[in-house]
Amino acid sequence: METAKEPEATILAGKSPEEIAQMIKAIAKNIRDSSMQIRETVRALRESGGLHEISEAVSIAAVAARDTAKDINETARELREKGVIDDTVNAISETASTAKETVKQFKSEANKTTANLKGVKRDVREIGKDVKEMRQTAKETTTDVSSERVSDSSSGVKGERDVLQKERAKKSGGGKY
Repeated sequence: METAKEPEATILAGKSPEEIAQMIKAIAKNIRDSSMQIRETVRALRESGGLHEISEAVSIAAVAARDTAKDINETARELREKGVIDDTVNAISETASTAKETVKQFKSEANKTTANLKGVKRDVREIGKDVKEMRQTAKETTTDVSSERVSDSSSGVKGERDVLQKERAKKSGGGKY
């Protein structure tokens, strides 16, 4: 508070009593002018109906706020008495619990599926190896058969003729062989 008085003391310090009197008169004049302006503003508001409208608007807003608060309070009381709030909380809790359990089940099934897929992957690899082996064996067999044909064909037509003759002889029941 002393800090507020110090500037005033500084302003008045070193001034003559006439200067101080003039300052006081100026302050008084400012107060009178401000009072007049306030009176004129209040009169203008009163005459225009502005004060009445503002007070009515504030009153209406206050009544509306009060009525709304009462309605909300009544509704909350009814919901509490009927157990709606408790039922809602319980339903939310049950839903959360069920969702949690469902997620656990999905995780478990996903883990089982992953394990099964690892086994399937291993089986597919083994089948692939078996198919390669079969292909190689078939290739080797085909190569052996064709080389036998080549060696048979080197013996010429004579070898084939002998086979045909043997077959005829068997059918006819005799012959050279």
